[in-house]
Amino acid sequence: MEAAAPEAAGVPAVPQTPVVSRPVLPPTRSRAAESTVGESGDARKAEVRDTVVEGAATVTKTAVEDTAPVWRETNPAWPEPPSPTGPPPARPMDFAASLLRGLFVQRLDPAYEEAARRRGNRPARGPAQWVWLVVGTVLVGVLFAVAALDAADRQPGSEEAQRSLADDVRTARGDTDELARRAGALAREVDRAREAALAGDADGRAALDRLGELERAAAAVPVTGPGLRITVEEAQGQGGSHRQSVLDRDLQVLVNSLWASGAEAVAVGGVRLQPRATVRQAGGAILVDNRPIRHPYVLEAIGPPEDLQTRFVNTDGYGRFMAFTQLYGTRFTVQRVDSLHLAAANPGQPRVATPGSGPAPSPSQEGPR
Repeated sequence: MEAAAPEAAGVPAVPQTPVVSRPVLPPTRSRAAESTVGESGDARKAEVRDTVVEGAATVTKTAVEDTAPVWRETNPAWPEPPSPTGPPPARPMDFAASLLRGLFVQRLDPAYEEAARRRGNRPARGPAQWVWLVVGTVLVGVLFAVAALDAADRQPGSEEAQRSLADDVRTARGDTDELARRAGALAREVDRAREAALAGDADGRAALDRLGELERAAAAVPVTGPGLRITVEEAQGQGGSHRQSVLDRDLQVLVNSLWASGAEAVAVGGVRLQPRATVRQAGGAILVDNRPIRHPYVLEAIGPPEDLQTRFVNTDGYGRFMAFTQLYGTRFTVQRVDSLHLAAANPGQPRVATPGSGPAPSPSQEGPR
């Protein structure tokens, strides 16, 4: 009755859109699914979820298809809404995501794919490549053969050169020893002539006594007496070789400790120490007064054995080498000897010093620093 009144007054009536009823899933399915989920576990949950999603999609599609013609005919100017079942809009991909996707999806560079496509997926190596490979192998073999032949030709010459150098060293050493013997013989003749010239009066004898003191202080004469013999032997490493744990400064500390303990004469490796003697290291060799000494290192000191040993055990040198025995396995022994013979040292000729008129200072017992 109310809808017919506007038409009677001359106003056209707007057709009303019929209400479309949407089919709804029966509730019995959901309750049945819930009861089944409780009984079957996770597998049944997944099956029920898929069924419910498929039913909801069917309902939505049916409702859109039923209502679309009606509102399109009523309102033709309205835009058509997007279909809910269509593909979702593409999300823009950033550069990092595209790069990672290219690394995982496209594992081969496009240039390699194009090269393989042009040659029809045939192997890259052909006859020409195999020929070049064989030629390169032959050239490398010839090069190694020439190097081996050259080394074999030079080996006899190098061995002969080594033997010649060794012979030269032995000859020079023999000449040096012969010259040393002649120098010693001439020095003894000079001493006998000097004693014969000065022993005739009191002033001459006093001069001889003073000269003897200076020669003993300068280690210019051989000496004999009791004392201590100290042996330092380094621990053996792999292959029977000795590890060099004792350096020149260690031997310097040991020598200074002997002088401080009251030693009157000291020799290291058979080399008598004179006031200008040094203990140095050149590479792996120890040089005493510029003469190499061999391992093990033997130090001999002349002095009262008991007093010398008592003072020596309280010095820095003794404590250092006792620590070496525990840290590095160095063999360090100290023994008393009733008689030691130390040869004379070569004091050399003074280049700057000249005789003075005043009284000479007392000889110092300080060793190398």
